[in-house]
Amino acid sequence: MILTISKSFRYEREIKKSRFVANAFHAASTARAMEFVERIKDPQASHNCWAYRIGGEYKFSDDGEPAGTAGRPILGAIEKQGLDRVVVVVTRYFGGIKLGAGGLARAYLGTAAECLRSADKQKILDYLTVKFEADFDATGSVHAAVEKQGARMVGERYTESGINAEIEVEENSAESLRTALLEATRGKGVFTIRSRSRNQAEGEKK
Repeated sequence: MILTISKSFRYEREIKKSRFVANAFHAASTARAMEFVERIKDPQASHNCWAYRIGGEYKFSDDGEPAGTAGRPILGAIEKQGLDRVVVVVTRYFGGIKLGAGGLARAYLGTAAECLRSADKQKILDYLTVKFEADFDATGSVHAAVEKQGARMVGERYTESGINAEIEVEENSAESLRTALLEATRGKGVFTIRSRSRNQAEGEKK
């Protein structure tokens, strides 16, 4: 199960007089992630370090901190919690005491991790769009099966041979839907997978 955060979240703490402020945001694309980074950056801060992971894409920045002490640990916090479509910016206001490379890495990792742990989560679900073809007299049975399986009819047209339905269903429920539709049409329907997409399950928090 893959999770994302359901809404932006802010977390702040002080470490040896330096103030670390983490802001986490859900981003469906790299463009949205970078928009958030630019919006959150504080030009008055010592450093604005960030990282994002969106599907197979990831990127991070140390923003002037020693290499490997900020951006990579922030990305590690995202990955360790199994999150996707997430961007985190950790802003540091230097307090006059140097933390050293190890101390910096722990500070950025810990601040990002606590921010993400405290944020509301929701699942990211994989969906399939399937096509189902059946005779006209099976139309009512097809609709009933789709509703019972918790799937969604997203398109419907009629041809000379019968009904041609386009249905969206959660991937792990696709086989159950296929079985229900074939039973409803006494094995006379044709079930075809058309496409796959990844969407959020609205309101499902953890």
